[in-house]
Amino acid sequence: MRISFCTARDLYLYPMVKPLPKSNLFSAIVLLLFLIVSQITISQPTVALDKKGKQKRIHFYEGDKIRVRLTSKEKVSGIIDAIYDSSFVVQGRKVLLNEVTTMYSTRPVFKYLGAVFVTGGLFYTGIDVVNNAFKSENNYVFSQNTLVYAGTSVGVGLVLMYFGTRRTRVYEKGTLRIFNTTPIPIRTDSTLTNDSTKYCENGVEAVLSKLNLDGCNWVLMLPNGEKLEPMNIYDFLTEEEMEKGESLKVRVEFYDTKSASICMVGRTVAISCWEVLKE
Repeated sequence: MRISFCTARDLYLYPMVKPLPKSNLFSAIVLLLFLIVSQITISQPTVALDKKGKQKRIHFYEGDKIRVRLTSKEKVSGIIDAIYDSSFVVQGRKVLLNEVTTMYSTRPVFKYLGAVFVTGGLFYTGIDVVNNAFKSENNYVFSQNTLVYAGTSVGVGLVLMYFGTRRTRVYEKGTLRIFNTTPIPIRTDSTLTNDSTKYCENGVEAVLSKLNLDGCNWVLMLPNGEKLEPMNIYDFLTEEEMEKGESLKVRVEFYDTKSASICMVGRTVAISCWEVLKE
């Protein structure tokens, strides 16, 4: 009689899968976190400024600080609260893309060097004042050389700090845009148009009215009394219509969006077809 012995390893029909080494497991976790974070970052809407230089485009996200000059010569600066299809909100102030004339951005190196020169000039002046105060034979507060050196240093610093703020003109140049890669629209049609002479055969009649509310401008009133907030209304209105602010009887086709409401009077929509009706 032949007796055979088997080990515990022989009891398995298939070889056991070896666990990943700790180093590979850590790399896999890091890669997974990177993909998740990058997807979240990419899907955020941004205000993008195209400019000359090494950095061709600057992105401003929600929560970033921004400073702009408007056609009314008003300067708006602060934190971006929200970004929409054709506008963004800065600390409760709605800013339209077509009313921005100048964008301000920072050159960190110029700002830093300017601060160094200004601080150095003032510090050198302070040392000279203290030194002259302890010398009884000196009847002056500032030495002549000190005024020259310190004044030059402060002057150069102020010039550098001035050029540390880049002023980019964007009005009617198409260099200021909003990018949004999130699947915001819920729509069935395939073509958008802002041709006011096009007949919207599948549209509904509505009245466009301007609201005198802070940060809220235009709403669409449907025949059933429902109010809609058109997020891209400024793509269809002329400058004259915006300035007059008069109500318009229109026929529109639209689709729902997931944009947050500013007026808080109804759901947000995007207009896909626009037809002004003659009264």
